[in-house]
Amino acid sequence: MAAGIDVCLSCFNGGCPGTPNNHAHQHAMKSGHHLTVNIRRVRKESDERPAKLTKLEIVEEPENDQYEFETFVRCWGCSGARVDNVPEDVQRVVHAVLHAVEASKGSEIKAWAEEVTACSHFDGLTQAPAADFSSEALHQCSMCDKRDNLWMCLSCGHVGCGRKQYDGSGGNNHAIAHFEQTGHRVSVKLGTITPEGTADAYCYACDDNKLNPHLAQHLQVFGINVAAQQKTEKSIAELQLEHNLKFDFSMTTADGTQLQPVAGPGLTGLRNLGNSCYLASVMQCVFGIDRFRDRYFPSAADHFLTCSQLHPAKCMLCQLHKLANGLWSGRYAVLETENGETCHQRGISPAHFKAMVARDHPEFASMRQQDAFEFLQHLNKQIDIAERPVEGGALNPTSVFDFTTEERLQCTKCSRVR
Repeated sequence: MAAGIDVCLSCFNGGCPGTPNNHAHQHAMKSGHHLTVNIRRVRKESDERPAKLTKLEIVEEPENDQYEFETFVRCWGCSGARVDNVPEDVQRVVHAVLHAVEASKGSEIKAWAEEVTACSHFDGLTQAPAADFSSEALHQCSMCDKRDNLWMCLSCGHVGCGRKQYDGSGGNNHAIAHFEQTGHRVSVKLGTITPEGTADAYCYACDDNKLNPHLAQHLQVFGINVAAQQKTEKSIAELQLEHNLKFDFSMTTADGTQLQPVAGPGLTGLRNLGNSCYLASVMQCVFGIDRFRDRYFPSAADHFLTCSQLHPAKCMLCQLHKLANGLWSGRYAVLETENGETCHQRGISPAHFKAMVARDHPEFASMRQQDAFEFLQHLNKQIDIAERPVEGGALNPTSVFDFTTEERLQCTKCSRVR
């Protein structure tokens, strides 16, 4: 049976109460904070089928819908004994802990959904139908035989097919070719126009799907009555959703063979916190380097005992040791058996590490997508700062990235170097 997690009722530090680490007990001995609340979750039995997806979004399912929570107060000054008669003031603190927002959520919204916004390029649009424009020509690309995935330029009425997709489907790029030739920035996808005045609109200047608040007015210039239109093609959001639903998330090879899940040291995944793939990819690569692994993994337990920082969440080195232990101990890469079937390991959440490394950086602290190389550079700076007080920085693993450069001036005639 899982031991759950103990939350200190004095400083709210979280620690595991079980073997082999028993960080809850170690924290109590270091801090003198003996009272904790133990929180253990038990998965609920459910026969309900997952709700059908209706739009492109990622929504984190509330834990209360998946688990039941069991709690009790523990005193580490009494060898971790359970406290049965809990004083009222302690009960209030326990209640506050149980209803507190998770550190991993903070003030950020974890649920992600595609949001289409308007842009200024649709405002005050100059429209002049081309001399050869004809409403009868709206059913075929003006440059090829494509009759679906057609985009009409809202400036001149040119009809071009959409972009070619990686799998060979889609169009022949004639709509974007028209933009590159003329500079006409906005278009609408024919076949997605509804009587309610909605349709897929695209701005090539912004290079993104956009909302056109003047759609009916713009289409009227070309003799298209929005109220009389019927949607005949799937929107971009519907196509993306369909692709995601059909995608085999069980992971298969090119020939259709299902990949077998693996487990063990160095085979632990990092959970996605919401657009955190850049962080996961960098940290997996970094801890695949011997210098980083040897610096933070073997000494993880010793560092926690000797660290002067009472709160590990505020110590960069604590978080690096914690992450190294999570990735390389093998304890968190165990194949689980659920409902009689073997499933992939759940991985670990780098929420506290992300909060620590990104606390003074407005971009990395956000939930937006980021550049992996920029994050690696920022990470190295943070590690440099944290490692300086430790033996004068002699243990700093980022030295593996150091290199020297040499500049020289050479005469092209005599080849002498200065």
